[in-house]
Parts: sequence; structure tokens; C-alpha cells
Amino acid sequence: MAMIDGTVVRASGWRRDHRSRSSLLTVVYMMVEGALRELGGPGFIVGNHVVIRGADGTHAVVAHLQRGSVAVRRGESVRAGEVIGRCGNSGNSSEPHVHAHLMDRASFMFAVGLPMAFRGITLDDEVVDGLPRNEQHLTAPRRLSERV
Repeated sequence: MAMIDGTVVRASGWRRDHRSRSSLLTVVYMMVEGALRELGGPGFIVGNHVVIRGADGTHAVVAHLQRGSVAVRRGESVRAGEVIGRCGNSGNSSEPHVHAHLMDRASFMFAVGLPMAFRGITLDDEVVDGLPRNEQHLTAPRRLSERV
């Protein structure tokens, strides 16, 4: 899902997905393949991805999406919570997951990461913004789910 309201500035969905890397041989292969991906540049590391530019200049990235699942195109406006693709295993990834981060510009090569916080998180049956300052939550088992 889109992390922020904004305009899609990059949408890439052609890179292949991998099988999960669950044996020693496949982990070694992943390390070799990962080194080769680095030579190909950041796009090969993040795999299939969407970059959204917010009104304040913040860029939100959702990466490692499933091949062929990207549901938006460059120039489209999106709202936070809108489906933009499906969880995949593309790029430098060892198992299916979604990578999300914020950065100060669209270029993976020159961007600086930005702090990120979540709103509407359910933590021990309480809806909070970010993590509460209560130290008990830092050591107790947690059930986290995000409400969009």
C-alpha cells in the first residue's frame, strides 16, 4: 500500500522473483548474486518498486514487490493506503517481504533516508501513534498490526 499521499515518480515491475533462500547452497548463491546486483545499481537491489513523491518533497519507497504486480504508473496520484503492488521477492531479497522507507529525493544513488513513524498501530489492544514510552512494551511480547 502507498505509505503517503503523492505522485508516483517511479514504478518498476519487470524484475524476476526468487525462490526463498532456505539452504546453505542457496544462501551462498544469494551472496554471489547480490554482489552482481550491486554492480547493476540500486534498481537491481530494490527489485520491483514504487517511489511516491509527497507534497513536502518526501519520497516513499515500497520495494521487493512481486513481478507484474505493480498497479500504478509514473505520474499517477495516489492516496496513503491505496494498493500499489503485491508482496514479492525481487531484488536483493532472501524471502518474500515488503521493504518500505522514506528518503529526501527520488534517486536511490543520492538520497538520504528520513525518519519514519507510524500512526494507528495496534499494540496490546491499544491504538497508538508510534511506539509508547512505556518501557514494558520494549521487553514484553508484542502484537503489532497497522491500521491504514
